[in-house]
Amino acid sequence: MPTTVNGTPAWIMSREGDPPEGVNTAIVWRASPNRVIAISAHTNSDAVRVVAERLEQVTEEEWFLALPDAATGD
Repeated sequence: MPTTVNGTPAWIMSREGDPPEGVNTAIVWRASPNRVIAISAHTNSDAVRVVAERLEQVTEEEWFLALPDAATGD
């Protein structure tokens, strides 16, 4: 279903699954010409949209300061 993330066109979809999964929702949008972002979670579309709209771009340094054990796909 068409929607927006902070004014950017996006698609959101939900699937009703069997327990223990229950509902699974995903949202995807083009954040920049070379960056597509997708988020999914076992929750409703309103909750996934809130998470998507609160994402903030960070530098690699900020990422590793916040998550020192995280790895990148380099």
